Amino acid sequence: LGNPRLLDKLLKYDQDKIDEGMIKQLQPIVEHPSFSPDSMIKVSRAVTGMCMWVKAIYKLYIVKQLIKPREAALREAEERYAEVMSLVNEKRSWMTMLNNRIGGVRRRFAEKSQEKTRMQDEIDEYMKKLQRARTLTVALQGEKQKWIVKTRMAEEDLATLCGDMLVSASLMAYYSRLSSE
Repeated sequence: LGNPRLLDKLLKYDQDKIDEGMIKQLQPIVEHPSFSPDSMIKVSRAVTGMCMWVKAIYKLYIVKQLIKPREAALREAEERYAEVMSLVNEKRSWMTMLNNRIGGVRRRFAEKSQEKTRMQDEIDEYMKKLQRARTLTVALQGEKQKWIVKTRMAEEDLATLCGDMLVSASLMAYYSRLSSE
């Protein structure tokens, strides 16, 4: 108690150096009924402070012993948490990649849907043109028959054209003579 650095040593004491052997030696002293701050105050205030420090170190050791399994469980849980978070982050990046791919697929789907609509409109337009062409073809079918008949008649007229011209020329010559007299 006469050491002037005793207070600094007590404050800086490495609590992790306390082992079970020290606690076994302290146990009968700490558990003794006369080793209490109330009893020690009668002797000396310095001894009271030392008593309180020893009891606190003793309780600290006991609490640490109770906490050690929980700290180990906490470290194990933190390791599992880190593993799970790593897996979660991996899955998040995977989900981000999938969402990007889904976005691309949706854009391509929209483009292809527009192209399909455009092509369907073109098909409808061509179907209308085809229907008009069929209607025109049917209408012209009757004209074809008329032209076939007229062509036959023209061919027949062509066969008699030379004779008809000769008769016409003769008649003109004959009438021109009669009209001059």
